[in-house]
Amino acid sequence: MRAALHICARNRSVLVSGRALFCNIPATEEVLLERSADGFATVTLNRENAHNTFNPEVIKQFSKVFDQIEKDDSIRGVFLEAPGRFFCAGADLDWMKNAGTLSEEKNMADALALSSMLSQLDSMSKPTIALVQGPCFGGGVGLVSCCDIAIGVEAATFTLSEVKLGLIPATISPFVVAKMGSSHARRYFLTAETFDANQAQRMGLLHEVCTADKGLPEWKAGLRRQLTLCAPTAVAAAKDLIRAVDGSGALKASGGGGGGGGGGGGGGSDTATLQRRREGGGVETSSGLVPATTAAWAAVMADTARRLAVQRQSAEGQAGLEAFLGREIAPWARGGGGP
Repeated sequence: MRAALHICARNRSVLVSGRALFCNIPATEEVLLERSADGFATVTLNRENAHNTFNPEVIKQFSKVFDQIEKDDSIRGVFLEAPGRFFCAGADLDWMKNAGTLSEEKNMADALALSSMLSQLDSMSKPTIALVQGPCFGGGVGLVSCCDIAIGVEAATFTLSEVKLGLIPATISPFVVAKMGSSHARRYFLTAETFDANQAQRMGLLHEVCTADKGLPEWKAGLRRQLTLCAPTAVAAAKDLIRAVDGSGALKASGGGGGGGGGGGGGGSDTATLQRRREGGGVETSSGLVPATTAAWAAVMADTARRLAVQRQSAEGQAGLEAFLGREIAPWARGGGGP
């Protein structure tokens, strides 16, 4: 349960249990930003009376908050939360009604604003964690899909309900399909069935399912402690690495990679594929022959090697190795990471 917030109107600061935090977005608005003393931000969709739906103003506030977080080097991780029964019930009904009266050009701009906001969250350099305490509909599923880590309570449910309304989950689709895979999308995009937290975990939309009473606060505290042990620039570089490797298409093009999350797809680890790689040539290393059957695969190898070399020579890379060899605590891990 969140401690009481005391808002200072003059400087828009926040006191939580006597500790000063910042809140760049006033508490009267519908997206709240809080920052703890140990460098973790909590973004709250604060429309409990409207089932935490969003509209153009909420999208604008989200974009503003995500931009502030991205530019703040002192923030080490971001938690996305919502109060009340629903995590996010998707689009606001009044917004949906109004959209039906807009021109195609204005509808396009409306949809692009939502897509841009989701892309900001998806591409953020800091770790993002969704804490899902209740049902998600439509765009709410999109928000969860854009986060690196998602924890949900047992009672959480998920519905991609757009086709029931004569619509399609278009703007959220790149993020949702990337998370649950195309096979599952071909079911739930088309049927608008509701699925539970356990099914969401099986598909990769949720990473963990927990009890409703203490589960989410415990996971939040635990992930804060764990992320405090990790070097901030290394975490950002690791996120960028995943995007580069997963998005390059080089692994699939060379027969060297697996399918996407939950959706399946051939990997290419069978004997015939390995033989084709060897026949096509490769790069000899101390570990044997590394396949380089295509220019794309060679580019991936070169890029990943470059990334590791850069990180090894970085200030954090040097400090981390020195701390490890000296059996000391790394500089970024000093000071805990408590609640």
